[in-house]
Amino acid sequence: MRKLAFATVTCLLFFFLLELGLRLIPLSPGIDVFDMFGLKLKLVRDDVAIWKLAAHKRVRYDRDGLVHFGNGSIKIVILTDSCGIANVWPWPEHYSNRLGSHFQVISAATVGYSSEQARRVFERKILTRHNPNLVICTLGLNDMCHWKKMTDREMIEYYLDPPLLRTTWFLSTLKARLLPNRQINEDGYMPRVPVGQFTENLQAILDSSHRVGAKVIIATSPFIRDQEGSYSFYQEYMEVVRNVDKQSTFDLANIFPRLIADFDAEQLFLKDGVHYSEVGSLVIAELYYARTMHVLGMPYENNSEIANAVAGAIDAVFTDFSP
Repeated sequence: MRKLAFATVTCLLFFFLLELGLRLIPLSPGIDVFDMFGLKLKLVRDDVAIWKLAAHKRVRYDRDGLVHFGNGSIKIVILTDSCGIANVWPWPEHYSNRLGSHFQVISAATVGYSSEQARRVFERKILTRHNPNLVICTLGLNDMCHWKKMTDREMIEYYLDPPLLRTTWFLSTLKARLLPNRQINEDGYMPRVPVGQFTENLQAILDSSHRVGAKVIIATSPFIRDQEGSYSFYQEYMEVVRNVDKQSTFDLANIFPRLIADFDAEQLFLKDGVHYSEVGSLVIAELYYARTMHVLGMPYENNSEIANAVAGAIDAVFTDFSP
């Protein structure tokens, strides 16, 4: 009897210590490593948006996974996905260079981020610690992709409020679901962020920005190559972007085709037809710079080689959806 009691107590103590350890130790110091066109990017655990980018030798991230360019008094926040990652496709850095010393650009671009994650980062990290004058929001390409079994909102709630027993089985199962399956499948398709939630997230970012007195640029995402039948989904999400607030809309998806007359599409994008090439980064930075000057009521300085190369598209920057 005494041996049975001892064994029972020992077993309970073991599971208690295991449970305690699993709750005190993060899910994993490294959720995954992406090889993005030859560059290794490590994702680490984040209690707000599930993951964030880890420190990298080419770019210094702050504690919230943000990158700062410049230290001027006019603060501009960029909310986007992997298309704006500073150490891969550096349009935020080119954009900052065009703006000059009076500006500070804070990039929240992260691999795989949807509007659900960007909204949480914006509301819980950026608004509480920074006071932006302008917010640039270009999201949607990851929203229309999907998890294996649940939406982003469900995943975040499940992640932040786990079952009573945070067992090794739970952690391994969760880790297996943490990264999106990008294959869009008509049968049983479940978008990471349904259109209704996508609209809600953009509206929340817009409203939060206005409450702190920040102006907003909500941009569509250029997309030149249909992948696995995803173009119809893309159009649906971009229509949300165009209509959530027309005064803030910057319709890059309609402006980019005007550039094809001056640039081969393959010069602007990488092979996936989504992410910008080095030339594309320079072009998109110039377009954002022109739009920023327009929105802030400042003069646009057409004094760079790339500005002359995209002069036709710049005209559209000042006419399409003018605030």
